[in-house]
Amino acid sequence: MKTLRRLIPFAKPLHHFFPEYILFTILGIIFGLINFALLVPVLGLLFEKNVANEVYSKPEFAVSINYLKDFFNYHFYSIIETKGKFMALVFVCSIIGISILFANIFRYLAVKVLLRLRLRIMRRIRNVLYDKYVDQSLAFHNKNNKGDLIFTMTSEVQEIESSI
Repeated sequence: MKTLRRLIPFAKPLHHFFPEYILFTILGIIFGLINFALLVPVLGLLFEKNVANEVYSKPEFAVSINYLKDFFNYHFYSIIETKGKFMALVFVCSIIGISILFANIFRYLAVKVLLRLRLRIMRRIRNVLYDKYVDQSLAFHNKNNKGDLIFTMTSEVQEIESSI
């Protein structure tokens, strides 16, 4: 816990990273859940199960999950009635494909935000170490081997980076 407290000042200001990361993560989760939710109609259509939640009239607008489910079922069953089961399968598979694309994009963006944070922390740690190394006295530099000092600093920074 002490190590984390010592690393937090190198990451500031965090308000650039956290809202962005939380937004991308939530959107990635939502699109990932849409993928699994849309597998039910695909499997029902493939195995020709009669689903009890068929909707033949357009639902009234409301801000709820049931409205979205009924709206999707309305379009799904209207495509089955007008164009056939194959086109309904193409419709659902295209929505799943788009949803997978968006889920992967948002996961990638969340990882990119974390990478930017990690790189910022590492850059600041390296700059602080360099400044401390340069500010040492001449006696310090004469007494210690330069290659050993640089190797020690580099290996310590790599250890911190791997722990981040």
